[in-house]
Amino acid sequence: IDSETVLRGFLITGKKEFLEPRIEASRKPPEHFEKLGELFADYPTQLTTLEKTKRDYQEWASEGDQAVKTRGLGKGSVAAGSELRKDMMDQIREDFDSLRSVTEQVRDEHASEVTHTARITLLATVFFALLFGAGLALGGRRQLLGLSNRYEEILGEQAKQTAELERQAWLRTGQGKLAERIRGDTNVAGVSKGILDFIATYVG
Repeated sequence: IDSETVLRGFLITGKKEFLEPRIEASRKPPEHFEKLGELFADYPTQLTTLEKTKRDYQEWASEGDQAVKTRGLGKGSVAAGSELRKDMMDQIREDFDSLRSVTEQVRDEHASEVTHTARITLLATVFFALLFGAGLALGGRRQLLGLSNRYEEILGEQAKQTAELERQAWLRTGQGKLAERIRGDTNVAGVSKGILDFIATYVG
């Protein structure tokens, strides 16, 4: 409800019911001015406009309070001061319209900054996730290569051991067969010939 219209209704009728919306509404501006002051803390020009609007509102409210007192005492005319208060209220509306426009601009700027920050945060998160994944993949690849090389070394060592065991078994088998071949032969020439023949046959 327009505060000036409510005030005019009281001045015409003298009924206090018209003042209730005005009294209720008068409790809100201080809080609104404080919040706007915090919003425009970094905007000196708008903060100056806000301070001027606040002073204009306080003067308008003071004029209205005086008109209410005068009407309550039955003094003065209904129209007294109405044009002045109307002009003051029109100026306050213009100031608030200007501040509202700036408020929307500030809100859009903040929203843009938040969006930009969110995008940067998201990109940074994805980048570090990829970097971490690449690190894990590289580390895993190195571990796999290390295990593969170690496995090949173990296989090589095992092959060498197997070959040595096979060589030793081949020698023992040959020694056993040679011993059987020359057993009971006491002739040196016969023993020598038997050894040479065995070796030629066994070695192939």
